[in-house]
Amino acid sequence: MKTATPPASAATRPTTPQARPPDFSFFSDQVRLLLSKVDKVIVVDNGSGSDFKCWVEDSISSENFYLLAQGENLGIADAQNIGINFSKSLNAEYVIFFDQDSLPGDVMIENLLFSLKKMQSESVPVAAVAPCYCDTEFAELSGFVRIGIFR
Repeated sequence: MKTATPPASAATRPTTPQARPPDFSFFSDQVRLLLSKVDKVIVVDNGSGSDFKCWVEDSISSENFYLLAQGENLGIADAQNIGINFSKSLNAEYVIFFDQDSLPGDVMIENLLFSLKKMQSESVPVAAVAPCYCDTEFAELSGFVRIGIFR
């Protein structure tokens, strides 16, 4: 785990879970799963406190894992911007976000990247791609949303 200067090697697809006081077991499983699917995992800890930071430092050991601990909850927009800026410092080509309670499906990340590249190859201007999500409480998939200017 690193908490300071980014390495010289470039990242192409880091992910940025947003951390709040987590279920430590779930969070550990989430980080391990994400490390198997992306090049770098960057966690923006949005004010969880020193217990969380100590637990992470003791529990997660990977040169591809970064903890960006914030002293207070700055809100999700600031946390995402912190993650994006840090990803840029790693020369990341793509960023994908996860909340502290989210897990990607087996091929979700690969499918998102495929969809993005396919649209780009067809000269479709793309700002972001996103998956449908499954609400595990109700076992329902979210709907598809397409947003355009003045449509």
